[in-house]
Amino acid sequence: MIFDSGTVALSASADLLLGAVINTGANQDASPISLMVVNGDQVAEAFDVDQSAGVRVGHNSANAPEVDVLVNDAKVFSNLAFTETVPSAARDSYAALPGGETNVKVAVSADNTLVPIDADLLLVNGQGYTALAIGLVGDVDTPIEALVLEDSVRSIATQASLRVVHGSTAAGNVNVYLLPEGQETVGNATPVLADAPYKAVTGYLPVAADTYNLVVTDADGNAAIGPAEITLDAGAVYTAVARDGQQSGSSSLTDFGLILLDDFVPQPTQN
Repeated sequence: MIFDSGTVALSASADLLLGAVINTGANQDASPISLMVVNGDQVAEAFDVDQSAGVRVGHNSANAPEVDVLVNDAKVFSNLAFTETVPSAARDSYAALPGGETNVKVAVSADNTLVPIDADLLLVNGQGYTALAIGLVGDVDTPIEALVLEDSVRSIATQASLRVVHGSTAAGNVNVYLLPEGQETVGNATPVLADAPYKAVTGYLPVAADTYNLVVTDADGNAAIGPAEITLDAGAVYTAVARDGQQSGSSSLTDFGLILLDDFVPQPTQN
């Protein structure tokens, strides 16, 4: 058996067209196919009953300590440090959770009674999610909170798919540029994301496969991040999160950087 829909409800008098297509949802190991269900002008996708939703959690709060992640009050990940992602930052390497309402807490590792993030997520089977802990502990204007992203793991052979997330509390509104390889100054280039506020997300941009310099500037055109050389391959999916610097030692919030996810990160080795 390569696909099992489980029990589904069919409306009386419905005229349905079912088509088997390549599975492009999260947790693709469940089945090589999914079903497209066409009912008049409505189209829905049905995943294998065992596919589940996919969830990963990233630590992007520069002044927060190491944290634990609890799902429905059960601890599933411990001692997650700033810039780390669990269970993996690689594409489609999620923790599989059943669809429906799920509670996710991010608690201080040293004392789980301190819970800066307590979020109820409505998960859908076959959908991937990234829950980023963003903001700053004790900050009124940018408090620590969860930024929940709906991910795509779909490979498109003719392009790279690039998503950029503004997760830096200290950078203000930014412009994001993809410059040709070797070009380090913005010049007259057009930004792929212009005047983006904190928590802005591009969605997945279709980008030609090539090597680029990624540059993030402030509203006055001063480079805050980069130039950072990135190579984008056709068929791959990428996510770059602009972050603050960690407040420790001689570093400060304005030591901006990137958290890289999806195909920027190698797939974990299977045992």
